[in-house]
Amino acid sequence: SVRLQLDAAIEERDHDALREWRAWADAARTERLAAIAARLAGPAPTPDDRRAARVELNALRYLERMAEQLAAAETGP
Repeated sequence: SVRLQLDAAIEERDHDALREWRAWADAARTERLAAIAARLAGPAPTPDDRRAARVELNALRYLERMAEQLAAAETGP
């Protein structure tokens, strides 16, 4: 799973893997932002659009926390 692989890279201070995870997280963040914008772009988003945007926002929050952990691991002791 993503979480287990990320935790292993952090624990091992595997800088190559951390860079790859950073790139993956950045790309996933861009995709989530585009999905949110697409769902909310219309003049009157439907309840389903708003619900889907909330799901994407939750995924985005997860990615932001992941990015914080990656940053801490890359600059940590």
